[in-house]
Amino acid sequence: MDNFSVQQQLTLKEYRKVYYILLYSKIWVIGITVFSALYLIATGVLLFTKNYDILGNDSYQYGATLTIITILLPLLSLLTVSMNFKRAYRLDEPTTYEFSDEGFTSTAESYNCKTDWKNIYKVKIIKGWLVLYHNRQAANLVKLTPKDEENIGALKAFLKNGNFKAKLKW
Repeated sequence: MDNFSVQQQLTLKEYRKVYYILLYSKIWVIGITVFSALYLIATGVLLFTKNYDILGNDSYQYGATLTIITILLPLLSLLTVSMNFKRAYRLDEPTTYEFSDEGFTSTAESYNCKTDWKNIYKVKIIKGWLVLYHNRQAANLVKLTPKDEENIGALKAFLKNGNFKAKLKW
């Protein structure tokens, strides 16, 4: 793999976008969202047909609770993402990521970090973002541009030979 670098400055709007992309890439979030949509449609049909008997049913109340949680999930996420971005001042610094066969280096004004590929837990390429997980919760977010596409092909080939979970989608 040839060495290449990517420069970026993450904005709050981009950070929110990648957060929601990662949140809604989980199957359980999609499942409860579909269930809640069907629940709301069924509730509308029941109210339209004036069938009020089911409203006191325990199963109906459990569905209402799950639907409320599903509605609150993106709203609470919006608040927490904004607070996290404002607290983590390093997120919006101009950052340069340099990739090589040994690993990658992230460099900004206030930090310089070198990470070996053996310390990477999982890699995802999803909707123009390269997500390099250090563990299940912490990751580096690298925004990819069309000019990076030829380097990404070499990176994909290199990562497929690595000994970590590589979920590569482009």
